[in-house]
Amino acid sequence: MKKIIMSLMLCASSLSYAQSDQVDGDTFLEDYYHSDVIYQKLEISLSDYQHLMKVSNDLASKRAGMQYADYLSVAYLETPSATDIIKVNALHHLLASFLVTSSASGEALKHSVLASYFLTRLKLLSPTPVSWADSALQRLEQQIGRHLSYGKLHVNEAIEAHNFFHDAFNYRAQNSQLAADKLLNELISDPSNVMTTTLITGAFLWLGGQVAYDDPKVLEYYVLTSFFSTRAILLSQEIEGKWQEEPNEYARMRLSSILGGWSALPKRWLAGIHNDELSKKKIEAEHQLWGNVNPGFHAVTLGSDYFSEPEQFYTGLGAWMRGSEFCNQIPSFRSCIDDPRFSFNRLVFIQGIIEHMIKLGDFNTAQMLLNARHWPDLQWDKWISGQARWLELETNAHEIHQLWNNDDPADDPVFVTSKKRRWGDETMVCANCHQAQERHWTEEQKNTVSQPHSMVATIGDWPEFTTDWAGQSSLFQDCNSRPSWDKQQAYKKDHHVVYQHGIYRAKWWTQAESPSNSNRYDVWEFIGWCHAGSIK
Repeated sequence: MKKIIMSLMLCASSLSYAQSDQVDGDTFLEDYYHSDVIYQKLEISLSDYQHLMKVSNDLASKRAGMQYADYLSVAYLETPSATDIIKVNALHHLLASFLVTSSASGEALKHSVLASYFLTRLKLLSPTPVSWADSALQRLEQQIGRHLSYGKLHVNEAIEAHNFFHDAFNYRAQNSQLAADKLLNELISDPSNVMTTTLITGAFLWLGGQVAYDDPKVLEYYVLTSFFSTRAILLSQEIEGKWQEEPNEYARMRLSSILGGWSALPKRWLAGIHNDELSKKKIEAEHQLWGNVNPGFHAVTLGSDYFSEPEQFYTGLGAWMRGSEFCNQIPSFRSCIDDPRFSFNRLVFIQGIIEHMIKLGDFNTAQMLLNARHWPDLQWDKWISGQARWLELETNAHEIHQLWNNDDPADDPVFVTSKKRRWGDETMVCANCHQAQERHWTEEQKNTVSQPHSMVATIGDWPEFTTDWAGQSSLFQDCNSRPSWDKQQAYKKDHHVVYQHGIYRAKWWTQAESPSNSNRYDVWEFIGWCHAGSIK
């Protein structure tokens, strides 16, 4: 009897503790017994959950008025190897993921990807297996695969969400987050559209690059950019192969040649957060290969990444000058012109050369190029957001040179396409390039979509990934030795197949059952994502 009473008292104590998990009226983790979510859907034991609640309460008490979700990101960015903080971040996103919600929405997809990131980090860093987390990761990635399962790939651009994104990207920047949300919902409704995945990549890269110096949302945005850029590259490569086989049935993804920079930038930033120098080096090598694919575009992504890094400065300068030479040879190349979707491409490109020259002390070349603001076709007078910085370069070039060369990075003026960060490396931002500001374009010009130059319309020899989608080389998965799933083939228990860039294991004999249709208790078990060898 005494044991029963003690048990009841302990249970009551744990319930009281769970129900009191509030700060300023906000509930962060619900009561363990409030629903079946925690113990049934997420399979977290009471003792594990109580520990997570304690960690959550400790974090909440330190947030100093900051939104709880943002402070979770801050705590992780400050201590990216702390497994308890990773667990709480994972749980925060799991509660809004496909494992919990019945809603097939863009919001659930976003939280599922973010939860997958933290669960993957936990699996890599935890000294011992965390059973609930390992189970959640496997089931969650299988659900992501199901919701993004596609039919015949296409690149239809006559989509309302696409148009809304372009309008935000070029004219109404205040709609940037809404544009990303619309694209996510569009992807859920049609995962076969490769252009939708590509524009999601662009949207989150833009969001991550432009947030304030100490805004922790950069983490969320760059995790999402990394996931969708990886997927966009794989799907673009797949549709190019299908176009080569059936040119009347498929079209190439016209932005394929710029995706490498969009992928390398966030992955390298994440690798820096992870303190993973090996992965950073591998991603840098990937980025260089993409520079060979499209020198005009990747001049900016490479130059932005490396300008403030002494050991990489000349690599970035070389890429920027190579891009300049490339544009001089092919002036009509899409990355070298101004158009309604990049209204001030040329001014930003010229300013990038100017800033490199000032850092080197070549003031004559810099001054010559600063005269470009008088060239009528560049419409410098309509470039409202870029004028103040340009004039500063004109009047204070020597002072700026000294700041860039005084061995104190804290006082360095920021490069034209970069933004300093409280955490990690600088990020790329180019609102000065793509926001129209006061430049006027006709409706006909706005509705004309620039097609890629013939030299980059087909990539052919695609640069290969060397890390997983989150920039971790230790989790890279090569699927070259795995066969693709075949509807006609019979599979026995433990046979592994590749299907839509994922690896699946048969749990018993099967034939003609698509891996995308499997849930937890069906025949196919999701093993992991492919990062190479999934396109046969």
